[in-house]
Amino acid sequence: MSEVSTVSRMIARLADGGRPARDATATPAAIIEWCRKNKYPLLALAARAPGWLCQDRAFREALAAERASYEMQRREYGLVHDAWRAQGIDCLMIKSAGNAPSFPHTSDNIDILVRPERGQCARDTLRRIGYVELRNIEEPHKFLFRRFRAGESVSAIHVHEQVLWLVGFMDEAALWARRRPSDDDPQVTIPSPEDAVLINLAHACYENKLLRFNDIIRVRHAIRTAGEDFDWTYLDAVARARGWRDGLAFLILLYAHLEPLLFGDRLVPREVREECERIVAADTYSAGRLATLRARPAFDLPLDLSYRYCKWLYYRKIFADPARTRPQKWFDTVMTLLVGIKLKSGVRPQPGMVITLSGPDGSGKTTHAEALLAACAIGGLRTTYVWHRGGSSGLLGLVSRLRHRGGRAAATRPGEDSIARRRRQLHSPLRRRAWAWLVALDQVGTALFKIRLPALRGRIVVADRYAYD
Repeated sequence: MSEVSTVSRMIARLADGGRPARDATATPAAIIEWCRKNKYPLLALAARAPGWLCQDRAFREALAAERASYEMQRREYGLVHDAWRAQGIDCLMIKSAGNAPSFPHTSDNIDILVRPERGQCARDTLRRIGYVELRNIEEPHKFLFRRFRAGESVSAIHVHEQVLWLVGFMDEAALWARRRPSDDDPQVTIPSPEDAVLINLAHACYENKLLRFNDIIRVRHAIRTAGEDFDWTYLDAVARARGWRDGLAFLILLYAHLEPLLFGDRLVPREVREECERIVAADTYSAGRLATLRARPAFDLPLDLSYRYCKWLYYRKIFADPARTRPQKWFDTVMTLLVGIKLKSGVRPQPGMVITLSGPDGSGKTTHAEALLAACAIGGLRTTYVWHRGGSSGLLGLVSRLRHRGGRAAATRPGEDSIARRRRQLHSPLRRRAWAWLVALDQVGTALFKIRLPALRGRIVVADRYAYD
């Protein structure tokens, strides 16, 4: 029998309502980092955390920061929910299983499903209330929106029209018919326990290639919530109808292996495990991969499921999906390869753009530029910042600084201010004309090489001052 790390076991028992003994290796810092990597909410842990953990300063600070993030995201979602409701748009939080807090604030994006026929209206509504669509990093039938304040993302909503990771995994009609409100948040609608298990396991394997504790606790909560009424045959029917029965069987067996190590008991019935064993045994690769994981002497979470193996399951699912025709399967394969290459390469074509900020000193140009750069970075846009002022940047700026550093005291006469000194230095018409031309050429060169050429190469250039200044 394998072992799990002390921190994994301790937090699992706390999340399950137990009171495990303290271990020297389970320091507050280790617990905070473990929860962060596993996307497990400190808010959920705090309600059951022992006194020594709640009294730790680092834990209190991390908890306060997470609570502030939760409240901000939840407030923003409330505005979206109300705006959609006014338009008659239903929504479903696909990754939530109902375990409190059921609002999935630790996710990278709040994944929300809307009906396909209402998708355009949902997106238009988001734009009207101040959201920006990040079209450069979207996937088919998934639309990423963010809302920014002073360059900071305060809300990230991924609008789904289907539950898919390039290809479909669910019975969409049944998913909508079986949805239910969460117990702790009246504005959060969640999948049925069975659909929550399917979505979270599929997402962990086919999308993330990584099994986190938050995935495990959602699955356990869903199974426990339904109790004896949990419909295992529904899981099998949905996975069979979409071609990923072998992947589901592998994931259930892996979950069933980890469950007693983490929680001390097992909720997956014996007959379900036996059927999954039969399915996995039919594929040599899956059987070998499961045996390797079971034979590991020690586990920690998150658990790497193997990129190569998850991709193997993914392409098997594409060609086993009875809901798709052969041409559609080949189309799915090609599109998956192209999107994968795009994501892995980091190549995201974008049109070049020049954004200029003009105004007097102290008006906030640099502050606005920094906020804009931060927002673009969050949105995956390539940006360049250029501070530009005639006679103070580029080659002339360097010459001017060297001249002042070398003989500034000698060049200044008693009682003479900078304006009077500049007038005296440029008293000669020839010198004034030469200086004007040098400033103009310096501005043209800076604008050409630092602003226009990068923009032609597809970068967004934020110019703090420009030719208008």
